[in-house]
Amino acid sequence: MKNMNRRHFLNSSGGAMLSTMTPSYLKSEYRKNEPPRPATKKADRSHPAEGLERENITITDIKVTPLSYKHNGEYLWRCAGLYVWKADAALVQVFTNQGIVGIAEGSPYRGPDKLKAYTDKYITPILKGANVFDVDFLTNNQGHNSVAEGAWAGVNNAIWDIIGKAKGLPVYKLLSNDENPSNQVKIYASGGVSHAWYDHGDEDLIEEALKYKSEGYDTFKFRNGTSWKYSQLTMKKYIPILERLRKAVGPEFKLVLEKFPGVLIRSSMNYVRYWKI
Repeated sequence: MKNMNRRHFLNSSGGAMLSTMTPSYLKSEYRKNEPPRPATKKADRSHPAEGLERENITITDIKVTPLSYKHNGEYLWRCAGLYVWKADAALVQVFTNQGIVGIAEGSPYRGPDKLKAYTDKYITPILKGANVFDVDFLTNNQGHNSVAEGAWAGVNNAIWDIIGKAKGLPVYKLLSNDENPSNQVKIYASGGVSHAWYDHGDEDLIEEALKYKSEGYDTFKFRNGTSWKYSQLTMKKYIPILERLRKAVGPEFKLVLEKFPGVLIRSSMNYVRYWKI
């Protein structure tokens, strides 16, 4: 086999292909001598970080701090047979060589201890030394299970926090394709988790919706309440409840039903379409 030096190898077809497969943060040393790239219009970006001026900000460490709050009462909330008595969070901190620390959270539903263990074992060793401006490459499509998804999401959010701090801009402006994006976020009341169909659940649901409306909300998202099988609830019984709910809150108030297996109900509540119960 003919001996090839590195330059000859990279100039060959095989070497060129390998070069394109090399992670972008590993190729950062070659970018130092590259001419400035033309500015990319936001609407033309192939990924959110494209067009941002790169800086020498590399990841030195990642720390995940598990947090939990235990409720002193009977439970925080319940839905069907699920009783929730504590709230969890996994605080993610990404440290850099420039002293900028990104702070974020991934998912509160994956178990903080599991998120920490996954991050410590898999994510931190991979990302140490990586440039934060390669965020789209580093964290894209890395979630091969629910714990991985939650862990990578936290790191992704923390890296964008770093980029926002480095650029002196809120992250929503960096991510938006609009030249002048709004800083207003529409919110809605999210509840309807514990209405018991076997015990005046329809009245409780309507009362809860009216409460949110009186507080200034214009949208209410609710769940499917207690077990339909246990409560002997059917679509024939459920549709009149929705009709009474719509009448109680008025035509302008938005109702959103969180989808649950077997049922799909449009948020307008003008009609109901179901698969099976």
